[in-house]
Amino acid sequence: MSIIVIHGPPGTGKTINARAFAEFFGLDTIVDDGVSRHQPFPQKKALVLTTRTPDEVRRWRANSLRGPRSAEAVAFVPIATALRRIRAPMPSPALSLAEHTTLAFLSEGGRVSTHHIACLCRHARTATARDMMKRLEKREFVHGVAAHGKTRTYWWEITDLGKMAVQP
Repeated sequence: MSIIVIHGPPGTGKTINARAFAEFFGLDTIVDDGVSRHQPFPQKKALVLTTRTPDEVRRWRANSLRGPRSAEAVAFVPIATALRRIRAPMPSPALSLAEHTTLAFLSEGGRVSTHHIACLCRHARTATARDMMKRLEKREFVHGVAAHGKTRTYWWEITDLGKMAVQP
């Protein structure tokens, strides 16, 4: 792959480990869109560090192209995977007690309903637990799984990033 995009939430080690990522992937050019959100997408071999989702990166690339499309292939690598590849430790994100307790519970395995999370964290209402889970989902620590036959998300699973956040 010619253009490697490492994506993940802020504060997870993208910029700090940029040189190690570039060496691992054999790239000389580093584009960190956390430094400047208004720079064009690279057209040749480069390492791109971003908090944007893959879909947002594709739009960024399309909007940056002037003239014929670049023949360079783009590979998306989540920050947790990139850190494992260079054997770097995952930085500890700031988690509230309820968030840490929930992630530790989820790391034991399986899907958990929002109702059970509300009971675990002693939230008076399921809506409060759902709001907390949405915040964790935005930070990519968990992902929602739609309940069968429903349109809303009622079940949650921990991601690799979430597991790394609660490891001692």
